[in-house]
Amino acid sequence: MQAHEESQWASLYSTLVPQPTGDIGWQLLHRAMSTGMYLVQFTPVPAACPLCSMRETLAHIYLECARLQPHFQLFLDLLMHFWLHFSPHLLIYSHPIHGPTKSRDLLINLLLAMAKVAIYNTRERMLAEGVLCDCGAYFRSSLHSRIRAELL
Repeated sequence: MQAHEESQWASLYSTLVPQPTGDIGWQLLHRAMSTGMYLVQFTPVPAACPLCSMRETLAHIYLECARLQPHFQLFLDLLMHFWLHFSPHLLIYSHPIHGPTKSRDLLINLLLAMAKVAIYNTRERMLAEGVLCDCGAYFRSSLHSRIRAELL
């Protein structure tokens, strides 16, 4: 494995990021998630997003859906504390880990992973239960729980 590939995997998987969270990042990176546009070929699932009725592609689910815009604004504000700008590339590929800033980089990747989990879990809940969840509220709640667990 080349050094670039190792650093990319280290960005997705670390001791801070729980296994299922890294797996969601891996699936997103490799386009290995089922979307309405894919499932419509095999099942009676509609090709439209159940939340906004737009074409449901992987980019739509994680980057374009209107329900995510408040979440991205919250995340943009959070990343500004690290002097980073939120971008689709950063969300999908995570932040590279560098030696001198390793602790900071790992924390940023934990936040990115938690953002992806918030998007994934709120979408899954909508599909399974028909309950619309605020992605930003889910992210904030998960972040508060993680901080409490780490500090207590």
